[in-house]
Amino acid sequence: IAIGDDRYSTRVIVPGLEVGTYSIAVQAVDSFGVEVTFASNISVVNQAPRLIHAEISPTEGPRGTNMVVNLQAYDGHGVANISLDLREFGGDLIELSNNSGVWTTMMVVPDGMSPGQQILEFVLVDGLGKTGLSSVYFDAAPSLTHPNGPHYIPSAEPILISIN
Repeated sequence: IAIGDDRYSTRVIVPGLEVGTYSIAVQAVDSFGVEVTFASNISVVNQAPRLIHAEISPTEGPRGTNMVVNLQAYDGHGVANISLDLREFGGDLIELSNNSGVWTTMMVVPDGMSPGQQILEFVLVDGLGKTGLSSVYFDAAPSLTHPNGPHYIPSAEPILISIN
């Protein structure tokens, strides 16, 4: 198929950590041998950090429950800060502590959080200041057969939550 509208497109991948504006020169030759050279500037943007692992223990409990949050994140420019944003539920923006690459905090389930499955939102900042949001969805099956009832929280066995 030939389109013939004198427009060419391609994908440019920058494999390094460079960010900023760069000058490029592009030369295109079509199947008829027509050659076009074009010079312009492109902007290479910095991507925000991404979560690569999340663990929350326990994964269920009533409002007021203390939960341990452990995260791992990656960014080529380094991860400068991670915060857990519970403001939507009447809580606070909780800054996590970096412990040798594992970002940790103790959160208290806010009074404004509704019962049921929840999505927690994290704010990640890299070494160049790029900010991004990542959500962690966690769902724990209640222990319907436990003698203490479906609201029992087993503290001896943390449940691993993976981000794909």
